[in-house]
Amino acid sequence: MTTPHSLEIKRQNGSYTVHFLPSLTKALSAAQSSNSVYLIDSKVLDLYSDDFAGLPKEKCISVVANEENKTFALLENVFAQMISAGFKKNSKLVVIGGGILQDIGGFAASVFYRGVSWDLIPTTLLAQADSCIGSKTSVNLPQGKNLLGTFHPPSQVLLTTSVLKTLAPMDIRSGLCEAVKLGIVESQDSVTWMQAHLGEALQGRGLDEFLYRALEIKKKYIEEDEFDRGVRNLLNFGHTFAHAFESVANYEIPHGIAVGIGIKAAFYFSSALGLISKELYVEVRDLFSPLTVGFDQIVRKFAVDEYIKVMRTDKKNSSSDITFILARGYGQLFKMPLSPEKSAVLLAEYLKLADS
Repeated sequence: MTTPHSLEIKRQNGSYTVHFLPSLTKALSAAQSSNSVYLIDSKVLDLYSDDFAGLPKEKCISVVANEENKTFALLENVFAQMISAGFKKNSKLVVIGGGILQDIGGFAASVFYRGVSWDLIPTTLLAQADSCIGSKTSVNLPQGKNLLGTFHPPSQVLLTTSVLKTLAPMDIRSGLCEAVKLGIVESQDSVTWMQAHLGEALQGRGLDEFLYRALEIKKKYIEEDEFDRGVRNLLNFGHTFAHAFESVANYEIPHGIAVGIGIKAAFYFSSALGLISKELYVEVRDLFSPLTVGFDQIVRKFAVDEYIKVMRTDKKNSSSDITFILARGYGQLFKMPLSPEKSAVLLAEYLKLADS
């Protein structure tokens, strides 16, 4: 397969396009205009300083992209710098960074002047494989992750895998966890293809095609359910667990890897409840184990009660039960509420498994 140069995402009121580009320079050129203001991950700015050298410094806002900065305090500072940069209603915010900066920048664009245009240049595999499409933005509250957010799509997504060469191996694995998640959501055929090409992707080869296939799957769900009220919820597979693992471990676990561990836990729950065979759980465990290695033991360090406490605040819950997305097989996911007590028993069993 030759990866197409673009992927169009349709919305109720128009569309936007993901452009696959050969370099960061090309991406910046596609986003550049006389009224662009740039919100840039400070790490990306340091790593690719030559690419940013041609941008006006007074139009560049640097942000340290971490979970602790997804706050109103940081937003207030960003807004002040946007005003200082001369940002007007017809200006465009160009957001350059991973998922955290995408959340911050997208949220800022959605509320500043009651909504302004923005472009996204995702620079992590995690963002490129999943979050760069779908229009979600969010910030954290002390009570939990991503509890405040909006739907505000970028005008365009400018994707280049050339920026992935500076990522740490764990960040590559983190992004691939989210991509493989999309395969599991879709079908056995998608999982089979990803299993066959995962080794290459871990070595940084064939990533354009891997990403295109992942985004093509997600595209179907977000076009059918733009505002996350139905079938799109299935894309949160593994996230009830993942958000708890991240929060309790103080974000020591990268998000995608937490999702990978969460998917293994979801398949264990599904097996323990008689929804799938133990063999299918083992297959999924073995698929994700090379991606989550080194982090499973971190999850085991904390008490089950700490995880359950966080899970009970999950925004998918509509009662005192905890809502999980479980599986009857690949492409056969569904929501299932479980009591906190039953959830704690199953989670304790899963965490005791040496090969979880």
